[in-house]
Amino acid sequence: MSERVVAAMTAAATELLESFGDTQRNSACWPYPSNEERTRWFYTPTDHGGLPLTEMTSAQHRLVHRLLASGLSAPGYMTLANIMGRENMLDHVEGFSVMYGRERGRDPLLYYVSVFGDPGSDAWSWRFGGHHLSLHYVVSDGQVISTT
Repeated sequence: MSERVVAAMTAAATELLESFGDTQRNSACWPYPSNEERTRWFYTPTDHGGLPLTEMTSAQHRLVHRLLASGLSAPGYMTLANIMGRENMLDHVEGFSVMYGRERGRDPLLYYVSVFGDPGSDAWSWRFGGHHLSLHYVVSDGQVISTT
């Protein structure tokens, strides 16, 4: 990925982290590499680790989406946003009754963000995950060296 993408990703991650309070930061931030946490991966509607959108303000949601868009093409971001929104449709299809042991079974805000290390440092990464979505970017020496 280009230097422009890394710059946008770094700026978006930095602004998001600056918006967090201490409790949010404790849930979302990890030292880099924190491999055990960083390699945690799920595809199902479960706790993906990190700070869930449910514990963020609407303005912070926008910052998360800015970060997401920084690492995706326009069609890729549109697909991500569509997948998240389909949680509402799944809730409808399931008769608004499936709970999975939480207040709302299908929840478009039950997606999690984590940042590992300090954006802009020599090596850092970030992860976003929820039902049918799992993204992870590793940045080293000003380049995205891995995307999952």
